[in-house]
This record gives sequence, structure tokens and C-alpha cells, in this order.
Amino acid sequence: MERFAWKGRIKPGMQEEYKRRHDEIWPEMLELLKAAGIRNYSIWSDGSDVFGYYECEKGIAFAEKTQTESPIVDRWNEYMQDVLELPGSCRMNIPGIPMGNWRWRMLPNATNAALARKLAEITKRYNR
Repeated sequence: MERFAWKGRIKPGMQEEYKRRHDEIWPEMLELLKAAGIRNYSIWSDGSDVFGYYECEKGIAFAEKTQTESPIVDRWNEYMQDVLELPGSCRMNIPGIPMGNWRWRMLPNATNAALARKLAEITKRYNR
């Protein structure tokens, strides 16, 4: 089973709102996470720093693809954008610059040959 972790930052004064929204997570989001093979999802915070961890029964690439293609995730991200700090370092690209500004970010040893092939396939498919 592959594991995935992430780190984010909550805007000052928005910690309670962040927690409230996650306490009231949408049923359709829970179903999507289940369909993506995501299990044992935990989120915790230290002040305004927030950390997440989950296990991917069907692999990180499948979980990522399922979430990326979901309008539910799009709505959730829009719903959460006013409580999260999303600095430029979180961007995968820079608007208005068509080429050469996108890259994968992974920890060393976070992949294997099968995942590397899948990432190469996704990269080629989306002209990244």
C-alpha cells in the first residue's frame, strides 16, 4: 500500500472554520475518497500549519487521478480556498507562461518503477 502526506497552512484566525468544515465533510466527498482507494485519512494541525496523511489501496496515481478528475474535489477546493494560505510555492504552474513551468514534486524514494511509468504517461497525456 502506498502512503501519501501533505502539508498546508491555514489563514490566521481561520483554524476553527477549517475544523468546522472538515467536521461537516460532505458525504459525496467521503464516497469519492473511498472510490479513490483512500483509507486511514488523518489531518492534524500545529497552530496554522496543517498536515495530512492517507494510505492509497489502489496506489497514489489512481487516487490522484480520481481526485483530479472529480468535480466534487473542484467544489471542495473552491469551498476551502478562503481558509487556506496558498502561496506561489504551492502552484504547479504560472498562469500566462505556456511552457517549462510545471514539475512533479515528490520526496526521494517516494516512487517505484510502476508509479514512474504512470507519472510519465500522465505527463505526456497532459503535455506537461
